[in-house]
Order: sequence, then structure tokens, then C-alpha cells
Amino acid sequence: MLDALGCKTARVPTLSLVDEINATKLELPRMWLNKATTADGVEALRQYRTAYDENLKTFADTPHRD
Repeated sequence: MLDALGCKTARVPTLSLVDEINATKLELPRMWLNKATTADGVEALRQYRTAYDENLKTFADTPHRD
């Protein structure tokens, strides 16, 4: 669909979950989103968080599942 609209796209290699999350974080500020059709998805992104390990006093590399 993006190709049909004349948008440049590129395929990227399969990455680890952590690398995929970080790559998405880098790209999100450059994206334009339609508020009317993406409100639920944007809200889900706002609630994203990582798990915290109390014993190690650090955040995990994986997302918190709730």
C-alpha cells in the first residue's frame, strides 16, 4: 500500500525484540498519525512499559505484560 502511494519503504532484517522496540522508538517521532483512526494504538503505545526487577534494581529488556 505504501509503495502504491509513492512512499519509500525498506525491508529490514529480523531483529531481537529489544532491537525492534528501540528501532520503533527512534522512528515514532518522525511519523505522522491520523488521530481519528489511530487513537487506540497511540494510547496502547503510551501505556507501554518495561518490567522492573526489584532484586537487580534494573529494568528488564522485555516489555511488561499486563
